[in-house]
Amino acid sequence: MKNIILSTITIIAISVCSLHAEDAEIQDEAALLRQEIQKQELVLQALKEKLVTLEAKNIFEVSITSEGLSTQGNPISFNELEKQLRELLDDATILIRAEATVSYKEVVSVMRLCTTAGKNVAIATVKAEQDGAGQRR
Repeated sequence: MKNIILSTITIIAISVCSLHAEDAEIQDEAALLRQEIQKQELVLQALKEKLVTLEAKNIFEVSITSEGLSTQGNPISFNELEKQLRELLDDATILIRAEATVSYKEVVSVMRLCTTAGKNVAIATVKAEQDGAGQRR
């Protein structure tokens, strides 16, 4: 009887040790997976930042308002615009934003300048602001 009890205790002890070892292996594997996920998240974040930078470099915005031309929010002359367009990457897309009060002729002249420089063109319209009297500016 004593041998049976010792055998049973031994089997239980081996089982507990085995379960404990499996639990430690699972914890180690989980830690490795967490580390790999963190590494991949860093890589993904770096790739996202690079994509945003590339996309930002590839879109060049030209605004046409009643006050004149501007690029990226800075006023610019027609000649300066032509120079900047020629310096852009070949696959750059030009986004032209024009107030509703701007003449079609002005928009077409900017479009022609862009296509002459070999760039893709996209157009967006912007509502003109109204003053207190309801007049468009």
